[in-house]
Amino acid sequence: MWLIVMQKNLNGYILKKIIRSICVKVISVVLKIEPYILTLIGEAKLDSIKNREIGARLYGNGTVLAPDKLKLGKHVQVGKSYYFACHGGISIGDYSHLSRNVTIYSRNHDINSGALPYDDNFILKKVEIGRYVWIGMNVNILPGVKIGDGAVIGMGTTVAKDVGRGEVVVGSPYRVIGERNISCESKNLELGRFWGKNKLILDEDD
Repeated sequence: MWLIVMQKNLNGYILKKIIRSICVKVISVVLKIEPYILTLIGEAKLDSIKNREIGARLYGNGTVLAPDKLKLGKHVQVGKSYYFACHGGISIGDYSHLSRNVTIYSRNHDINSGALPYDDNFILKKVEIGRYVWIGMNVNILPGVKIGDGAVIGMGTTVAKDVGRGEVVVGSPYRVIGERNISCESKNLELGRFWGKNKLILDEDD
């Protein structure tokens, strides 16, 4: 009798090992192809944005409300899990890069309306992001903000007021901690040095 019990336990153990091994292999394959899946999802999302220039890219899944009000410049890159409420208009300049989990709002509720906590009307204010801006992970950008060319927005920053050209800002509310080297910036602009400017793009510009 005990031999039968041991055999059943052994068979159960072997079956669990086989199932576990199969699951590990399946997950391993999924992880390897995940970047390609995210790329395909981003390309599908990009199709809904008609006002975009060459090389604009969304990576992975995210939310774009009122996509007809979103403008993407040349070779703009946006990481996954983005959330853009574009009702008041959002424009992102050439070669700007946005990391994952970036939220941009161009509309807000009216807290001075005739209802509490607010009514169903929205206040619309356009968000303008300049060229070659770098925006880090988990950044929040509020309605009406303008971000100048070459600015850097640090991870987790909440941007509630304008950011000047080349300013490096962090925090919530943000504070300026530095500025880009303008002479270096001018030289890179003159030579056309941008991240992601591959041979195809160089050929196009020649």
